[in-house]
Amino acid sequence: MRLTDRRLGPWPRLLLACSAAILAVTACGTSSSGGGSSSSSSGISADTLAQVKTLYTQESGPSQWPNPGPAFDSSKAKGKKVWWISNLGSNSFTKLIYDPFKEAMTAAGAQVTFFDGQGQASEEIRGMQQAVAAKADLIVDQDYPVAQTQAGFDAAKSAGIPVLEWANNDAGKGPSPNGGVAEVTYCYSCAGKLMAHAAIVQSSGKVNAVFINSSDVEPAGVVLQGLKGEFQKYCPNTCTVDVKDVVIADWSTKLAVTASTAVANQKVNWLMPAFDPETAFTNPALIQAGAASRVKVASYNATKGNVDRLKQPGDPLAADVGSPLGWSGYAIADNALRIIAGVTPVKDEKIPLRTFDRTNIGTVDLNASDATWYGPTDYKVEYKKLWGITG
Repeated sequence: MRLTDRRLGPWPRLLLACSAAILAVTACGTSSSGGGSSSSSSGISADTLAQVKTLYTQESGPSQWPNPGPAFDSSKAKGKKVWWISNLGSNSFTKLIYDPFKEAMTAAGAQVTFFDGQGQASEEIRGMQQAVAAKADLIVDQDYPVAQTQAGFDAAKSAGIPVLEWANNDAGKGPSPNGGVAEVTYCYSCAGKLMAHAAIVQSSGKVNAVFINSSDVEPAGVVLQGLKGEFQKYCPNTCTVDVKDVVIADWSTKLAVTASTAVANQKVNWLMPAFDPETAFTNPALIQAGAASRVKVASYNATKGNVDRLKQPGDPLAADVGSPLGWSGYAIADNALRIIAGVTPVKDEKIPLRTFDRTNIGTVDLNASDATWYGPTDYKVEYKKLWGITG
């Protein structure tokens, strides 16, 4: 993930129309765990815990090249005009995604035009309409909800110009209704699964968690569903999750109070904010409450400045799941090139996830490009092989 808010700085926004605050729920049930190892009334079995440990070990290791789709001839993209409609040009995340995207598209001979949506739906729509007037061959919508920019999507559709969505939905789900022809995004549900695996392993299958949702950010709920599903699968009798809701606008005023109130319950041993920028508010609150030695924190994003907490003694952050940003830009380019080259876009670019914790963070140079955090795979070389580009 990536979370952004136009008001809160360098976090990519995925603000979608969503339902009201999610009520507290408990992950419970009687289903068996995966792989034929069932849980019992006394708790998680040793075999089941071993299964999750195997997953956790894999998820904490270096990312592998996933080969998102078949190779194709990208030469047909030469001279094609592509417009990138950003949600907010001043957001540092935009540059970290857009620059590698442009680099990849330029290598394929495509022309790229950047339009700053300035954090306003009306500007996003205007940008899409300008792209239509310029007779663009493709428009990229940078995680701006279709429901808020429908007029722009409609204008592109009327002109026969395809739109590629970025990060509006969960991986593999496809583009939004009445939206683009394809989408590139993260597997938010997978992020929730990896957070669950970390908690299960680090607490030996006994997890009493509080998940902090942001109901105005739809992917936060997708992360929660992935988390709950793994608790239900592997430890239905010994893993529970309560849900609290703090919308983005209230992060600075309510997250600390929510965190300290949640951990006042002595049974709680995990706090799970959906996105790791929230840990800037929750973790100091846990420390102040004297709960940092009892309560661990897991989250998603692994953004610089937040994942760093794993290297700080005394901070309760114990697991932070992330995805590489430069890789994401090339993944967007991959589907963009497929579309303008007349090739069927892939449904899931399989942007990798990696769990960072205190056992592997020492091997990571957090001052280096985040591409290096995920292992030795040279995603640029691998993508160019798919595109038939040498050099």
